[in-house]
Amino acid sequence: MHDVIVVGSGLAGALAATALTREGLDVALIDRHAVPAPEFRAEQLVGGQINALSRLNVLHDIVGD
Repeated sequence: MHDVIVVGSGLAGALAATALTREGLDVALIDRHAVPAPEFRAEQLVGGQINALSRLNVLHDIVGD
């Protein structure tokens, strides 16, 4: 049994699952596709997303230098 089930592994779902997991919750992240896309597909990041990525210490992994 999971504490939380996040539906959709796009940016919002992945951020939610990451944040909840880091808070100690058991999270299931599900998506309609069997395998997530190998690349980041967002065309534009807005302020709130950048702040969330930064707080989770994953911004550099996505946008690089």
